[in-house]
Amino acid sequence: MRTSLLLPAALLVLALSACGGGTPDPDPTIATPEPTATATGGGGPDPATIAAGIQVSTEGIVVFAADDSTLAEISIYDATSDVVAELTGIFGTDASVSDEPGGMETSPSRVYDWSGFSIIDYEGDTIMNTDFVFDVTTAAVGDIEIFTYSDLQIGDPLADAVALSDYATGFPGYTALGSVPIDPATVGEAGGLDLLIYTGVFGSGGTITRIVAPSPNWGV
Repeated sequence: MRTSLLLPAALLVLALSACGGGTPDPDPTIATPEPTATATGGGGPDPATIAAGIQVSTEGIVVFAADDSTLAEISIYDATSDVVAELTGIFGTDASVSDEPGGMETSPSRVYDWSGFSIIDYEGDTIMNTDFVFDVTTAAVGDIEIFTYSDLQIGDPLADAVALSDYATGFPGYTALGSVPIDPATVGEAGGLDLLIYTGVFGSGGTITRIVAPSPNWGV
C-alpha cells in the first residue's frame, strides 16, 4: 500500500515535580495558579479507524486504515446491498445511483458511484457467479487513495501495468493483472477450458484510465 497520508499525533507529556526543603508558604494574598491539565488523547481521531486507501484486486477489495492496518475486506461474492452499505460508511456519503439499460452483450444494471469508485450491479448474477463488479475511474475519492496491484492508479503509465500482466488479452489498451483460475464446472462451462478471472486495466493515450474487477477471459 502507498504511504499513509495521516500519521498519529505526537503526545506532549508535562512532568511536574514538587520542590522539597524548607520553602516558606506563599503569600496568601498572591493567587497560586492551578496546574494545567495535560491532554492524553492525542488530539485527534484514532488512525486505525480512518480509511486512507482501497486496494482493488481480482477477488475483492481491501480497505486500509490511516495507520496502514486493514480496516475491512470485501469479497466479489458478497451481496451488493451489503457492499453498498459498507462502502457508504467508509466513504462517509451515499453513492449516486443510476440505472443502465444494457446492450447486446451486457444485461441491465444499477450503478452505485462514489465519485469514480463504482459498483456495477448487473441484473442477475454475472457469468462469474458474482453479484457485481468494481469499476474505478479515479485515483482517489476525497482523501482515500484507490489503487490496484503494485500501487498502480488511474493516471499511471499503462506500460507499467502491461509489464506486470499475467494474461494476454489480445486487445491494445487493455491488459490483465492478478489472474485467478476458475473451475469451469462452477460457472456452467465445459471441462477442459482454461478459464480465468482477473483485474482488467484499460488505457488511453498511454495512461491508465479505468480498472475493472473481476473480468473474465470468456463470455461477457
